[in-house]
Amino acid sequence: MSDKKIALIATLPKSGTWYAHIFFWCYEQLLMRAGDYSPDQFQADLIQALDNHKITEVSAHQTTLNIDRLFICHSLCPGFNQDELYDLWGSLNYPASSYNGGEELIRYYNEWDLLDPQHNPNVRIVYLYRNPLDHFVSYYKHIQYHIDDHQRYKLQPDGTSVLIKDLHDFVFESDKLSAFIKHYYSFKNMQIRYPQQIMLMSYENLTTDPYQGFYNMLSFLGATPDTQMKLRLFKEVLAFSAKDSLGAIESTLNKSLVGDQVGNEKHIRGGEVGKWQRYFTPAEVVKIESILNRFNISLQEFQLTNDKNFTLSWLADIEDNQKQDYQAEFFENQLLLSKSKLTLAKKTIKNKQIEIQVLQDKLEKQQASLSWRITLPLREIKLWLKNIKAKYARKIREFQ
Repeated sequence: MSDKKIALIATLPKSGTWYAHIFFWCYEQLLMRAGDYSPDQFQADLIQALDNHKITEVSAHQTTLNIDRLFICHSLCPGFNQDELYDLWGSLNYPASSYNGGEELIRYYNEWDLLDPQHNPNVRIVYLYRNPLDHFVSYYKHIQYHIDDHQRYKLQPDGTSVLIKDLHDFVFESDKLSAFIKHYYSFKNMQIRYPQQIMLMSYENLTTDPYQGFYNMLSFLGATPDTQMKLRLFKEVLAFSAKDSLGAIESTLNKSLVGDQVGNEKHIRGGEVGKWQRYFTPAEVVKIESILNRFNISLQEFQLTNDKNFTLSWLADIEDNQKQDYQAEFFENQLLLSKSKLTLAKKTIKNKQIEIQVLQDKLEKQQASLSWRITLPLREIKLWLKNIKAKYARKIREFQ
């Protein structure tokens, strides 16, 4: 096992990802320049870093936080591969690029296995999540102005895409409810097994009490602000990364912090806890609860509003037959989604085969008309195309 100290802050989409990015970037910068910065100049540096995309998903903090590599990204829990519901969990559909894009990045650095708590007792993983109802509302609003308009579409059984009609369609007829379960379930179960290596922190707690939230996070990562200087800088970072400060920066940039929204639409919105009450009917809440229950998850385990006395105790009265009907409908939709993705994959491979054939025919004509010396590199390209074509043919056979 490597001696490198690596850490992961894994996040559910729309649950504080960029809050964490900016906090750790600012804290690193202030620690490095503790005696040589002014607040005005620092804010200008932060704006420039955001504008030039210098705040990335992977960073190094060896001299400041004693962390060789820190990943902050959307990712499933490394090492989650066994559980009584694992096969059922594995059948769930989800948009991998949106909910698990970080795994590819981590594997690029060859450190996915190093983040597995089963094999690395020194690893530290923090999971930022949000109550599912607010998560759905926030994410649905986010995609309405996303620069990637594919996010506003869902797959049909024939492999074609149609526009998502509304929030209900987004949650129940696409892959977002299953994506939430896929994400949250992996961390919830791994945290029970490895509580010393995995910390769960809710978006609601982090935004309600950022001082305690980030202090606990740093302490868990082994980087407690344990000197007067560190504590002073820690408090200043909290001010720099506060919602009002980030909102002002977005106004200066005249675009979203991440640059993923069209025009001057903003990434920072309300962040209100409990806004779901204006969007979901009681019947829809019952349906979501019933489906979550199949994976031993309940809405009752999340902070759903800022009212400490708020409860959904009536969810306990859902009849078993009603739950089973909702669960059966959910898994039928999962099967349809899987078939849709399979159809799309076959179409994509077929189109690639056609493209390859067109290129191959073109090269053969060129070979026939040119001298041997000139056509030598073309013949090498032809061999490469032949190998690619064989690869796609194998994939077609795998699908059949």
